[in-house]
Amino acid sequence: MAMTVNRLGDDRVLVVLGDEEMRDFRLDFERMSLSDSHARRVLTRLTQMACRRSGISTDGRRMNIEALSLGEGCYLLITVGKGRHWRLSGSSACVCAFFKNSSDLLDAAEALARSGAVCRRNSAYAFKNGYCLLFSYPALPFAVTRLLSEYGSLSRDPLRCAAVAEHGRLLCARNAVETIGRAMTH
Repeated sequence: MAMTVNRLGDDRVLVVLGDEEMRDFRLDFERMSLSDSHARRVLTRLTQMACRRSGISTDGRRMNIEALSLGEGCYLLITVGKGRHWRLSGSSACVCAFFKNSSDLLDAAEALARSGAVCRRNSAYAFKNGYCLLFSYPALPFAVTRLLSEYGSLSRDPLRCAAVAEHGRLLCARNAVETIGRAMTH
């Protein structure tokens, strides 16, 4: 998986680092912190590069970086605000896509698989009278949210995501988009 940079809004950028980039930059998610001078230097350069590439100015502005492990890689959600504060935090946020029926869930997974979108940490659930895809990310790239919105509705409410995980019937525990999408495209 190659590094990707996706602008999520006027002040947010999502950077996906693959296993190769983590090795190249000598970053270890478990030890990554702002007290580590090497990690801080690399994250500063990555943040500035991603914001510049996305057309977001960082001059004199606070940058909040949320990091989420992908197992072999890492998501970095960069939010640029006011002030000069720089913070790194692990994130346990999630996004949940709700579908009215199984057909919409299957179509969405197939469309994501065909688009080449990288969606790893997600699971599929039967929930109430519908179906859900639960993504363990603080945000999703625009192309992924656009595709999901064509088939269902999205929620970033942590309570709704927790309700799905706790009360839903688990259909696919790991890499549901890849698993379902692969089955639908063959």
